[in-house]
Amino acid sequence: MQHKNLPRPLRVLVVEDDPISARLTVRALDKWDAMKEIEVVETGDGVPEYYQRTGEVPDLVLLDWNLPGLHGRDVLHWIRRDGCPPDVPIVIVTSSSYDGDRDESSRLGANAYVVKGFDFNSFQEGLLGACQEMFANAG
Repeated sequence: MQHKNLPRPLRVLVVEDDPISARLTVRALDKWDAMKEIEVVETGDGVPEYYQRTGEVPDLVLLDWNLPGLHGRDVLHWIRRDGCPPDVPIVIVTSSSYDGDRDESSRLGANAYVVKGFDFNSFQEGLLGACQEMFANAG
């Protein structure tokens, strides 16, 4: 199943510095029946480079909050200011359960906040639920 408004697979940008977390995030998306093309960028600094290299705007951004170098809050601010149209959903995918981080990400324009946990199935449910809800509301 594709997003109703797209004649092509969803372009998903995963911004995650930890290779294991990146693999788990991509694996969690496997259960989502939407056709998708997934690109992983390993640093916050790599996000502007991704936009310059591809010339494409992703349909969905999954962004780690605690990135080294250019922090997730700075990446989110850059994406909302310069990188994506405002209707592109951004999901913060992080190990931080701190309410202050959740509030700040929402204030900066994130659409959802999913905490990575030790239980993969719970993480997958939370991530897929957030993604599917956003695209169901958009379609």
